Amino acid sequence: MEFGIFSVADHHPEFDRTPRQLYAELLEQAELAERLGYESYWVAEHHFHHYGIVPAPAVLLSAIAQRTQTLRVGTGVVVCPFHNPIEVAEQYAMLDMLSGGRLNFGTGSGYLAHEYSGFNVDPQQKRER
Repeated sequence: MEFGIFSVADHHPEFDRTPRQLYAELLEQAELAERLGYESYWVAEHHFHHYGIVPAPAVLLSAIAQRTQTLRVGTGVVVCPFHNPIEVAEQYAMLDMLSGGRLNFGTGSGYLAHEYSGFNVDPQQKRER
């Protein structure tokens, strides 16, 4: 059995830390996860709210991949209706190469109304997008 860590990267004001401090904590968590023998480290893509402040998982996961040697990095999930599919493919192919083939890629359609509103995307079109 293999174990991984999944982070939504909640950043509520009562936590009394800056976004930069949270990102540093996430990097430290991933390094510790590898030292403790975890197989993977996953992050969620979220926008426009304290509920997850990782709008660009490929950026964070690239930093994690450069600080680790064996830890797989994963997306849980990339919200495809908000992105150009060619750019998603290019960015995550590049991340997979930079990580030495350690990417676990998860994709989905999203569900939060405020994110669809922020991107000016009709949630009824998410399947087609």
